[in-house]
Amino acid sequence: MRTSRGSAIVALLVCSAVWGTSFSTIKICGGLLNAGAGLPEAGLFGPLLVTALRFTVSVPLLLVFWKGARDCWPRRGDAVPLAKVAVPMAVGFLIQAAGLATTTATISAFLTSLTVCLTPVLEWVIAGRRTSARLALAVGLATGGVALMTVLKPGAAAGAGFGLGEMLTLACAAAFSFQVLWTGESSERLGAGRLTVGTFLVLAVAGWAIILVGWPSRVLPALGAVAGSAVFWGCFAVIVVLATITAMVLMNVYQRHVRPTEAAVVYTTEPVFAGVFAWMLRGSKEALGLYGFLGAGLMLAADLLAAVRPGEKPPPAPPEPPAATPPVSRG
Repeated sequence: MRTSRGSAIVALLVCSAVWGTSFSTIKICGGLLNAGAGLPEAGLFGPLLVTALRFTVSVPLLLVFWKGARDCWPRRGDAVPLAKVAVPMAVGFLIQAAGLATTTATISAFLTSLTVCLTPVLEWVIAGRRTSARLALAVGLATGGVALMTVLKPGAAAGAGFGLGEMLTLACAAAFSFQVLWTGESSERLGAGRLTVGTFLVLAVAGWAIILVGWPSRVLPALGAVAGSAVFWGCFAVIVVLATITAMVLMNVYQRHVRPTEAAVVYTTEPVFAGVFAWMLRGSKEALGLYGFLGAGLMLAADLLAAVRPGEKPPPAPPEPPAATPPVSRG
């Protein structure tokens, strides 16, 4: 079945929306795990343990609920296309989790969306594809939207300061740019199911390696402390079902139908959804405000500009991988 660019962009918007739920929920879960382990609320341990757990739990769920994920046994030639996505993805998610320990969910979401500035440069330098004037304008609008929602908004200077958390989040945005650049290519070669399971396994192993080297004696006390917590398990379910399985399957299935730069522009809506979700959880303390809404409007305009290609012929759609049924419906 042929997938149109419009359908792909809508799917990536949904992906971006469900990613937006993860920033607040990871902070909540990470804080509860830190408290259970007797560590400061802002420690690295909790968010990193959440990251290891989310990808560990997601693999068996994928295998049970998504037929396309079951043919995932490694084949000769799979290592390179898998590593091109799995390595930057693992670096990005783990660094982002570490950054979330010392910065707010909202700032983390906005800084992560700066992937939109780096992806067109990588696409030009590595893939040899110049950015059109239309996409350059879309990138500029999206970057302006991020700026309005962060450094340009009234009062931003008071809480702004670039510390360790912000620097780590910028590094994660750079890693995610490589992931966005190579996801479409690797998905075509491996199939979305094989790519998704492979990257999840790499991330789970990397997460547990860091946890067991850094805090081997803290894991069981932390998990024991949250065993009966409805707040923890509710937030963790959102992380696994929405921000991990649903988001990554949509990305790996649909991103190959658009250019990496176009996908990066669509992903800039993530902080808008993150801000809305944080506002729902925390009320007026997380309200977007006038500048936030103006920034959201610029991001929406950027998405529309990236999606519409007047006078351009869309490229032929790549062949579909073997039948893949979406996983649990979501969120």
